[in-house]
Amino acid sequence: MNDKQIKILFLSFFVVLSFILIAFLNFRTGVFGINKLDEKDSEFWIRDENNLVLKSEEIIFNGSKETCWLMIHGYSSGPYDLKNLGEEINKNFSDYVYIPRLKGHGEIPSHLLNLTLDDWYLQIENNFDSLSKNCSKINLVGFSFGGAIATRLAENKKVKNVYLISPYFFPKRNFIKIFDYSSYINYFANRFVYVHKLKIAQINSDELLDEYFSYWNFVLLPVKNSKKFLEDTFNDAEKIDSNILIQHSKKDDTADILGSEILFNKISSQVKEIIEFEKSNHVILFDYERQEVISNIIDFEKNHRELSF
Repeated sequence: MNDKQIKILFLSFFVVLSFILIAFLNFRTGVFGINKLDEKDSEFWIRDENNLVLKSEEIIFNGSKETCWLMIHGYSSGPYDLKNLGEEINKNFSDYVYIPRLKGHGEIPSHLLNLTLDDWYLQIENNFDSLSKNCSKINLVGFSFGGAIATRLAENKKVKNVYLISPYFFPKRNFIKIFDYSSYINYFANRFVYVHKLKIAQINSDELLDEYFSYWNFVLLPVKNSKKFLEDTFNDAEKIDSNILIQHSKKDDTADILGSEILFNKISSQVKEIIEFEKSNHVILFDYERQEVISNIIDFEKNHRELSF
């Protein structure tokens, strides 16, 4: 093979590789089509008369306000994250349960673009203050990003019991990939805008995956712009002295379980427990061990319900 043939071969390889890369980026990200951010989710999800995606409206289980529960769902999903848990809590304790819809969620992905955990924290803090007017005690439940919000609230407010489920403080480290997810978000969030997911959520059970609601297009900017909130909340964890139960799966592909383990050691609570699972992924309440997660919360509440407050 002469030099000219080698150059042609190299150029052909480069062109094919470039085409594959461009096609991949076009399919998986918004780098070439920010205008398509809402397209997939607008077409896929059924909406109600208020133009909200079904399963995304706020949920209330009425009951006694001696103990109230404020539950905070995850990023780009909705209150349905915690519906089954809320129902079981209400059934077992007859408590009032409130699962608000975080701003921008259940609408279209572009409504999240200019929001961060600071915005959602203020919303939940207002919800907490409103509940405090009528509730003697308040328990917090937070899933994923909601876990970070619940952690910050427990640092700043007088809370009875705190339940964190797969709390997100930093993404799962992956030392095999060229970029771990944290680096990917930091460097490419502004350029790629969103990532089109290949499946709706990090759920290992195919059967339960079909029940779940989340956006197909995962907006990157709010995650990047929430980094300081996450870091500050994580660093201030010693302020927490409420009873706390943390549950996390070792197979979580989104939120690194190391975050939960470090948080557990940092908090000042005398009553604290961490439970780690083996089979489920990030959305543990829609995965193999969801019944164990719910049972653990009910048992923890029964055991620590009457401790001094």
